[in-house]
Amino acid sequence: MEENLFEIIKDFSREKGLDHEVVIKLVEESLIQAAQRKLPYREIEGNIDENSGKINLFHFIQNYDERKKMKRYKEYKKNILI
Repeated sequence: MEENLFEIIKDFSREKGLDHEVVIKLVEESLIQAAQRKLPYREIEGNIDENSGKINLFHFIQNYDERKKMKRYKEYKKNILI
């Protein structure tokens, strides 16, 4: 059976007697910080999918609305492929 990252973190937390939610949050924050150092994006969000164990990182894109000729920006989340 193939274990995902989420399950590995839960097992590690159980062995060390730590709250798995805290450890997961710390790992997610560490991944975001590493991505911010290596990628040219300002705002990055991320999480670990509980079901698949997949790491999801997103950055925000501001898009100028030409139709309204106003300085209104729309923010979009875009998945970062690692």
